[in-house]
Amino acid sequence: MIQPHNANVYSRLEAWHPLERMVLRDSAPAPTARGEETRRALLHAAARVFATRGVYGVSIADVAAAADVAPATIYRHFEGKDELARAAYLEGKRAMAAAVWEGFPSALPVRHAFRELWRRMTRLFVDDTSLFVFLDLRLHGDYLEPALIDEVEVASFAPLVALLARGQREEVLVDGDPRVLARFLGGVFLGAARGALRPDGSADAAFLEAVEPLAFASVRR
Repeated sequence: MIQPHNANVYSRLEAWHPLERMVLRDSAPAPTARGEETRRALLHAAARVFATRGVYGVSIADVAAAADVAPATIYRHFEGKDELARAAYLEGKRAMAAAVWEGFPSALPVRHAFRELWRRMTRLFVDDTSLFVFLDLRLHGDYLEPALIDEVEVASFAPLVALLARGQREEVLVDGDPRVLARFLGGVFLGAARGALRPDGSADAAFLEAVEPLAFASVRR
């Protein structure tokens, strides 16, 4: 059974490139190693707080308290709460993609590849439930344009679309637009993730593991 590691998923920010150009601060000077470490810690703290109360339900002071820094530290890295929330979303999505797809054994048979993908998603949800809740189970506001969210989702789903297309070519999976199937399966996982959330904010990995064969059956030929 999968157990949590309480890892900071933002530590994987450098590992996955398709979303890299969407991240903020492309006009800012390159941070020092220590500055980058501080910035990632701020993003992680922000995601935890935003997951609990929403972006508009917290202040910069709340995020600073969660990160155990002074509010001025946040303003050295971000202009305000909207930029912080935007960066937490974009960089969080890229870090999640790295956690799921980095080193993925793409040569596995489709059924085994799907199981491995689900296992990695479950691991991520258990490891950093608050980040997952903020990114995918919270409604986002004016700090993110709908077109940007769509662009991020397309990039995030691209490896899954390729896997599903292979499954169709091998006549393992049902026909249909693999992009639609990818969104459908993403929705299945998010629905299962909601069901796996415990009142204390932790995640029931066993529940998610039990849903995996049902999810695959929904797209199997």
